[in-house]
Amino acid sequence: MGRKRSGGRYRKGKRSKTGKNNGEWIEITYESEKFEEYYKGQDFIDEKEWESFIKTLKTPLPMTFRVSTYDGLFKHVQSKLQAEEFFGGIAFENLKVDEVYKPLTRPVNMPWYQGQRGWYFKIGARAIRKVPELKEFKQWLVTVTEIGTVCRQEAVSMIPPLLMDIKPHHLVLDMCAAPGSKTCQLIEALHAKGACTLPSGMVIANDSDQRRAYMLTKQIKRLRSPCFVVTNHQAQFFPKLYFSAKEGETQKSKEDLREDAKTRTVYFDRILADVPCSGDGTVRKNPLAFQKWHPNSGLGLHTVQFAIALRGAQMLKTNGRMVYSTCSFNPIENEAVVARMLRHCKGGLKLVDARDILPGLITSPGLSKWRVMDSAGQWIEKYADATEKQKKKISEEMFPPSPEEAKEMRLELCIRLLPHTQDTGGFFVAILERTEKPLGSCDFPNNPSHPKKSKPKSEQKPEEKSEVSDKSQVSDKSQVSDKSQVPEKTQVPEEKKKTQTPENSEDKTKKYEKSTDAAHNPQANNKPPHRGRKKKGEDPFERLEATRAEKLVKFYDFKGGMDPRWLAQRAENSKKVFFLAPAVVDIVQNPENDRLRVVHCGLRAFERTESYPKDTLSRDRLTQDGILALYPYLKNGSRVIKAPLDAVLALMMRTTVPCRDFKDPAFRKEVSGMDGGGCLIVLRDEKKEVCEEIVGFAAWKGTTSINIMCNPAERKAYLYAIAQAYPKLGIDVNADVRKSGQAPRVEKEGNEEKKEAVAMQEDQPKGELKEEGDTQDT
Repeated sequence: MGRKRSGGRYRKGKRSKTGKNNGEWIEITYESEKFEEYYKGQDFIDEKEWESFIKTLKTPLPMTFRVSTYDGLFKHVQSKLQAEEFFGGIAFENLKVDEVYKPLTRPVNMPWYQGQRGWYFKIGARAIRKVPELKEFKQWLVTVTEIGTVCRQEAVSMIPPLLMDIKPHHLVLDMCAAPGSKTCQLIEALHAKGACTLPSGMVIANDSDQRRAYMLTKQIKRLRSPCFVVTNHQAQFFPKLYFSAKEGETQKSKEDLREDAKTRTVYFDRILADVPCSGDGTVRKNPLAFQKWHPNSGLGLHTVQFAIALRGAQMLKTNGRMVYSTCSFNPIENEAVVARMLRHCKGGLKLVDARDILPGLITSPGLSKWRVMDSAGQWIEKYADATEKQKKKISEEMFPPSPEEAKEMRLELCIRLLPHTQDTGGFFVAILERTEKPLGSCDFPNNPSHPKKSKPKSEQKPEEKSEVSDKSQVSDKSQVSDKSQVPEKTQVPEEKKKTQTPENSEDKTKKYEKSTDAAHNPQANNKPPHRGRKKKGEDPFERLEATRAEKLVKFYDFKGGMDPRWLAQRAENSKKVFFLAPAVVDIVQNPENDRLRVVHCGLRAFERTESYPKDTLSRDRLTQDGILALYPYLKNGSRVIKAPLDAVLALMMRTTVPCRDFKDPAFRKEVSGMDGGGCLIVLRDEKKEVCEEIVGFAAWKGTTSINIMCNPAERKAYLYAIAQAYPKLGIDVNADVRKSGQAPRVEKEGNEEKKEAVAMQEDQPKGELKEEGDTQDT
């Protein structure tokens, strides 16, 4: 696929089975009369700024990224970016780059990002590949991105999570989460006290597309957090969830259990509704957006955006906060949806002032007045002026509120991000807070939680027949489900409905009784809970077998309140063992939540090996993914060894080292005397010179050697940090780092050396050394 700016060409079409693009080349023109006419008519940009606004939209986005504090390498990355020697000798003003990137300077902090963790580099992501002077910086950036310390993310996309004010105890829902950069921010905020401290909260990341949900899972796994769940639901129909019942409640009556279920309903402290939108704020990275732009896009998405936001409001705690956002300039998708929410909820929601939360961020206020354009490009000043044909796609809720309503709603508290103000994309954000007042009646034609069934046409009144559903055609059809549009043949006659009503109610009661029995009496049903509407690959996360869990706890000598119930498996005799946070266990393993379609949750903590020493109590080896979360429970046990710097460097460069080769006598003795099996090697770094958290590696202790189980990207990232902390050592970071699991070459001749090499290879667990690939469980 090729792309050029300013009159370039763009190849469009489907890919063939060979992976080649069969589409034709089309010319890209950064002009759209419809786009300019529409947004000039909205009058949210001053005439003096209009030319700057349009000019900025026609230039590529700069490179922006943020640094995570999760794994403890934050200080290393920050100091690396600020160090003079990292960019020493590079004359940025003389680099050969396109004119749009000049004047080019070194990466700088974005002033509005808290803790100076957001970085801005004026050069584009594609253009940096053509600058040989920046090759070392690019390689380093790729390395720290692979392990999750740095996240490449558009600047405006970082803003919604920052406005949510997440605390470690919060229950958080991301309703439309893929591809996952914002979700990672939410999880990082949850772990504000560090990766080695287990928070009591959790994040549920949902997406309606199963393929995108798997992509979301891969993105989140880089953080190695046990506090997340990835689900696959249409956001406007996200199911009601319940916490597990407390022990000892099995003796309650059925009526008491039903009443108790109401108190155990899950309500969220924070919700992010980054809804599907037309995306015309992303024209800087999507070169076809100008040509494809049409007023129909915003009209078609308004209803589903409102449905998603309303479902979010229904799941919000009192005083909880929901952030509604889009990457669109269109007021039909932005202020019109927020105004409809405030109008519908009748005081149950209120807007929070988002304008001054992030000092240094230049924003524009939300609009209280806007204009509506039909699909033919005709302006409609008020709903009464619309024709019957226009009303099929335009509803009254899309028009601006009256002056009295606008004064009460205070839509100016919303914020708009414009590209020309701080060299970003376009974005809209509104913060809605749940008040103590009820949300208002949910009985309306397009209720996302309880959609009404329409009557057969023969029984409809004349005025009912003339009514048109305000669910217009939407580009993402998977997000919309209107049961009122079911064909007449599928409608159930009223007589049949009446006869079925008592039976249906009894069936529902039986189902509820069965689910509550399973929840309060584990022996009533030994089968694992079935996930509602299960799809391929969605095995449940059930509790680990008691015998296997007992062996794990005993072998790894867990301390500090480690609960075996936090260990889970996806199938009987599963190879992988997952570690789930208590809040995740409470929801995922509750049979009452059988409608929840779980794609993934928690982290892979252990994995069964095919070869192991005969005297090993547990065949499950520790994985690199699990060391940060499990360290508080392992650190005082017998399977953790604190190693000197020279031993850690030897393991990082060679991966497999004979025990007799370690120079430190105390460490050599401790390693040699350890029983075979999984263990954790931790660098002695009491002063935290290398990392704020631990520098640790999951390892396998064999008969004569020890082998670390860590992918090359992570080893290289730690080498960067160690080289910076100890510059006198002269560590060559770019030296060849062997792939995980390879034994060092045998340079000497003789039977002893050959036998030793064979023994080291036999010491390694077979078939499970590819840590990077093992993370794909879904």
